[in-house]
Amino acid sequence: MERAVEETLIVKMRDWFFFLVFCTAVAVGIVMIGLVPRSGDQVAVMVAPWQSPSAAMEVIAAADGRFVRSGFADWIVVASSPRPDFVNRLYTAGAWIVADPAAAGACLVEQRAF
Repeated sequence: MERAVEETLIVKMRDWFFFLVFCTAVAVGIVMIGLVPRSGDQVAVMVAPWQSPSAAMEVIAAADGRFVRSGFADWIVVASSPRPDFVNRLYTAGAWIVADPAAAGACLVEQRAF
């Protein structure tokens, strides 16, 4: 009898685990789709937080972009470029995440314009 209860408990735990993994995957997918930058617009550029304070600016420069404003941290900035392949160039230059700045707005509270 105890063995049957243990097996039922293990099956329920396994089912809950797979349910949570599925929900997490769906949530991550929805967030990633929401962050996809629109072509021709400004983009939020995020680099590794432990890099130098100038890392985001170096990525933008390497991708032939223009600095628009900074975020709350040195590793988050908003940039723009007329080039249609700007997002790909940012990733090639070392950006970790390139996102729509409106969707990533919670990360871009501070707005020091230059």
